[in-house]
Amino acid sequence: MTNEVRQTLLGAAALVRKGWTQRCNARDAEGKETSAYAPRARCWCAFGAIWRSAPYISIANDVVAECEMRLGLSCSLTQWNDAPERTQDEVIEFLERIATEAEQEHEGGNRG
Repeated sequence: MTNEVRQTLLGAAALVRKGWTQRCNARDAEGKETSAYAPRARCWCAFGAIWRSAPYISIANDVVAECEMRLGLSCSLTQWNDAPERTQDEVIEFLERIATEAEQEHEGGNRG
C-alpha cells in the first residue's frame, strides 16, 4: 500500500474520532444527513470519512477495497459500519489498524 492510502486511513480515523454516524455518509451538528464533503459535516461513517480524507477518487476506491478485503466478509464497508452492534471505537480501531499494517507492509517492501 502507498503512503497516500495510509494517510487516508489515518485521516478517516481522525474524522470518525470527532464524530461517527451510521446509515449515511455524514451528518451535520443537528444530526441531519449531509455530504461527507460539506463544511457543516460533523460526523462520518467509515465510508464517508475515507472519501472525505482521500486526495483522489482512485485512492478512496483503493482504501475502500482494501478495507473490505481485510474485513473478509461478504458485506460492504458500509454494511459493516451500519451493523447495529458496531461502535465508534471499533471503527476507529479498524481504520488505525489497517493504517499501521499498511505502514509495516510499505516498510517491508522497501527493504533490500
